[in-house]
Amino acid sequence: MPPHDPKQRPANPCTRTASYLQPYRAAVDRIGPRFEALLWTSPETQLVRFRAITQMFDFRDHAILDAGCGRGDLARWLCREQVNYRRYLGVDAVPEMLQFAREQGLPNSEFQLLDFVADEHAFCAAAEGGAPDVVVFSGSLNTLPQEMALAVVDRAWAACRVAVVFNFLSIFDGEDGEGPARKFSPVDVVRWALERTVLVAFRHDYLEGRDGTVVMRKSV
Repeated sequence: MPPHDPKQRPANPCTRTASYLQPYRAAVDRIGPRFEALLWTSPETQLVRFRAITQMFDFRDHAILDAGCGRGDLARWLCREQVNYRRYLGVDAVPEMLQFAREQGLPNSEFQLLDFVADEHAFCAAAEGGAPDVVVFSGSLNTLPQEMALAVVDRAWAACRVAVVFNFLSIFDGEDGEGPARKFSPVDVVRWALERTVLVAFRHDYLEGRDGTVVMRKSV
């Protein structure tokens, strides 16, 4: 197969009708790009997840692609924690979120309107300036069924140089999902990751079993 030519890629389908985007689109239409439109439970739980991510992977001096970046909250967290990334590219399918992120004046950062779920070439297109070292999904898989989410992560795994980091809501918390939230089996997710690399780290201890984080590395 010839290499993918981003110039020949059809327009990215950031659509209001995609079921996985509808909850975010409806929230932004109702209240604008406020924190609540991200559908996180609270700012505190968002920060707990960010803390788990940064404890599991050292982002310093890396080129980061934040898939489903929303308002750029992860980049702000990294700056606050003085984690000096080399480059940060935020990708999202909700324009209002991206506009908010652009207005924050985050260092070494840019933002692109892309639907990384619908567009199978989104990670390659976003990285035309160079492949990302690490692709991060934080909360951005929550409205996808498990099989679809893992297919998306698989494309990110192919596109990155160093690692993929992602979190997900866990079925082991003993509660049904609320609203549009979808939950994954930690056992299935870790098994899937190990089929691609032995360099897998997994945490499930930071939100009382409600959430899991996986780091997949390509080398030590």
